Amino acid sequence: MHYASPDILGLLPILDRATAHWKINEKPYPKNGGVVPESPRAAIADARAAIQAPTYEDLKTYLTDTRSDIRELGSKTLVTCLSEQPQLALTFLADIEQGAVSADILDKTLTSGVAWKAEPIAKVSGFLNSSTKALRFAAMAVLRQEYCQSEFIRSEATRMTEDPDWQIKERAYRILDLLQV
Repeated sequence: MHYASPDILGLLPILDRATAHWKINEKPYPKNGGVVPESPRAAIADARAAIQAPTYEDLKTYLTDTRSDIRELGSKTLVTCLSEQPQLALTFLADIEQGAVSADILDKTLTSGVAWKAEPIAKVSGFLNSSTKALRFAAMAVLRQEYCQSEFIRSEATRMTEDPDWQIKERAYRILDLLQV
């Protein structure tokens, strides 16, 4: 799809038809291992994004796709979208909290360095006390100096070393180790 660029809007309906065709006709993605069937949907979605940025709703669809290449494209594109449209941050975080978007996407978004203002960062910081293990773990990505003060990072990471989940404990200790450097 080397011909896709913002000045070729006429290509969009063709790409949309191609996506619809392949969604119906591609071989199913294996659930318990096996060979992943080839599909051009990620390349088609990438070409479409080169012409017109996907909407947030499109990205949510990508993030829940059965194909990992589509989910990866959605994750990568989401970071760009959230950086360019910071007003979407609270919508994204509400979707994370409600489970409409997987918590690991929050982790990827924060570790990629998306620039958020105080309100979204405060919301993510609240997730550190969530009753949902995956959300607590993902929210730990906010415990970085580009998002929080060192005292807050130290306090939260220290508290989280007492978490019942071993992965959260381990990550908390790694965060504390990085603060020592």
